[in-house]
Amino acid sequence: MAAMKAGNLDKRLDIEQPITTQDGAGSPVVSWLAVGTVWASIEPIKGREAMTANQNLAIMDTRIKVRAHPLLSSINAKWRVKYNGIIYNIVSVAHIELGNREIELMCVSGANDG
Repeated sequence: MAAMKAGNLDKRLDIEQPITTQDGAGSPVVSWLAVGTVWASIEPIKGREAMTANQNLAIMDTRIKVRAHPLLSSINAKWRVKYNGIIYNIVSVAHIELGNREIELMCVSGANDG
């Protein structure tokens, strides 16, 4: 596989990790902790529509590639990324090259709780 070129990584993504706390009634509340910002490539793969609570939602499956970085060492499918006001929920994380140089995030946008 060819090395990832810096020119392909032309989008600045914010990486966020979920933090679960409790509200006054003891119910779990999820908030998002900004872990850092990385350069990435974003490739829309497939769009579709879904009906939720009597609303049509436009959902997009997206492939996001980033260089491996220490702040991504524990990234998983519970995390999310944000770009240009769009929230991408991570569905899967794959370390593409054995040298741990590239990470591929399969994401979905459009059907998230923000």
